[in-house]
Amino acid sequence: MILETYQKQELLKEKRYILFLGRVVAEKRVDLLLKATKDLGSIFPDLMLVIAGPVEDEKIVADYRDDKNIYFYGPVFGAEKDSLVQNCFIFSLPSDLEGFSVSLVEAMAKKCLCLSSDIKANKEVTGDCGLYFKQGNLDDLECQIKNVYNDESQYISLKEAAYNRVKNNFTWDVLSERMINFYKECK
Repeated sequence: MILETYQKQELLKEKRYILFLGRVVAEKRVDLLLKATKDLGSIFPDLMLVIAGPVEDEKIVADYRDDKNIYFYGPVFGAEKDSLVQNCFIFSLPSDLEGFSVSLVEAMAKKCLCLSSDIKANKEVTGDCGLYFKQGNLDDLECQIKNVYNDESQYISLKEAAYNRVKNNFTWDVLSERMINFYKECK
C-alpha cells in the first residue's frame, strides 16, 4: 500500500511496526519480512511492516502491494527518518550480505530492538544486544518476532542494552579515543 505523508503518520500511531530501512534488492532479503508479516498477520493483527527506501526490484514486492499490513513508505531522510526509526517496534536487517551497518547503530542509539540475520557483520554491530535469526530462515525469523512480541521484559532489556552498547562503543568520543591510542601504539 502506498500512502500520502499525513496517512503515514496516522497509521503508524495505530499499530506496532517492524521497520526495514534500505534498498529493496535481493541480497537485503526483504522477501523474508514480507512473508513473515503476511504469515503472522492473523496472530498479531496490529503488527505491520514498513519498508522505507527505494524499491529497486519490483518482483520482490509485487505480490504484497495491496496487503493492508505492509506499507511502502518510500525513501526517507532527516527528521522523518529519525521518527520512523525511533517509533518502530522492531528494526530489522534480514540481509544475506552487509558490511558494518550504520543503520543498526542508528537504531540502537534510538533504543530500538534490532532483529537481524545472524551474519558476522550484523553480530559485530549488535553483539548480545539484539536478536538474530538464521540467515535466510523464515521459520526462525517468525519465531523471533513471536518471542519478542510476547516477552515485554526481554523487549525492554534488549532496547536498553542496545542503547548502552552504542554509548560505550560507537560514539565519536569513544572512537576518537581508540584511534588516538592506536596511533600512539604505532609509534
